[in-house]
Amino acid sequence: NGRVRFVGDIPDGALQVSYRQGGEVMTLPSRGHRDLKRLLKTVLEELDHKHLNEVPPFDVSNPSSENLARYIWQRMAPSLPDTVHLQGVTVAEKGIQSATYCER
Repeated sequence: NGRVRFVGDIPDGALQVSYRQGGEVMTLPSRGHRDLKRLLKTVLEELDHKHLNEVPPFDVSNPSSENLARYIWQRMAPSLPDTVHLQGVTVAEKGIQSATYCER
């Protein structure tokens, strides 16, 4: 359902990864390419159910939504095939509070 539970300073949050393949923009985890879902799962396993303040780089920087979104982008982007382009990574906290990271 797109919910990822983290143990640490941030509350339970939602995660969405948007990407473009060809002319269509799609989102994970709700739909998309099986290999991209596997890549996202691998990145999230580095963080999931851990004290984020003890996981690099968050042992020296704040595990804010903004920093989590940037971290996920930077971990996924180098592993994507040339035909897939990230559009944004959004980490949402409670309610309507969210942060989206993207690079041009």
